[in-house]
Amino acid sequence: MQIMDVMESGPVLDAVYLDVLMPSFPADELVTLESLREGIASGDTSVATILDAAGAPLAAAVGDWSPGTGILLLSYLAVRPGQRGGGYGAALLHHAQREWVDRYGASALLAEVEHPAGHEGSQGYGDPVARVRFYARYGGRALDLPYFQPALQPGGQRVYGLILAVLGMDAAATGAGPDLMAVEPLRRFLTEYFETTEGCAGADPAAAALWHGLARPDGVPLLPLDEPERIPLSTKDGPGPQAHPAAG
Repeated sequence: MQIMDVMESGPVLDAVYLDVLMPSFPADELVTLESLREGIASGDTSVATILDAAGAPLAAAVGDWSPGTGILLLSYLAVRPGQRGGGYGAALLHHAQREWVDRYGASALLAEVEHPAGHEGSQGYGDPVARVRFYARYGGRALDLPYFQPALQPGGQRVYGLILAVLGMDAAATGAGPDLMAVEPLRRFLTEYFETTEGCAGADPAAAALWHGLARPDGVPLLPLDEPERIPLSTKDGPGPQAHPAAG
């Protein structure tokens, strides 16, 4: 199984977007193809794929680097419909955890994952319960935050009910204990993310709950991904019924 890093725009990148990413994510969770091209050109976006014998992508991973915070976001990890279960997702995840983290010198690797309490499974988009178990098997843990994805482009909608997962972190991103993530790099990362996408960090109930969850001097707790009942659930009105108050 050979992994190919896509270093420039062209037919392979187009096929990754059209044949792997578009069928795997709802429109509001997905950036545009042009945005993906711009990210690769800037050097802040990495794309990796596994091709079949005919040169068509079987699976793909996309990572977005934040040089100001030292955080790398695994924005997308998907397998082409009909090809799941072949180990392609695990291979690409390992590639991100090793090659991409080393490439950028990232202090933390994060990922956005659908909360099983906020999203139903489907044949096209997969099973959120299976997905959190997948990331848990490979060391992922959930930040204790009522997380949601900001609107990625004008006219798009936020995606509530997401988990911000930690897939790896070093000492620079660790809080006062091994089960805590340092607040300041995380706060800077989220502020940058929201300002880039929505223009500001936001003060609505959902955003206020997210920022309140960062009010922890020792760090944000890391929770087991395979125990989603313990992970806060965001809604547009603030934390959902599964959420518990953040420690101040």
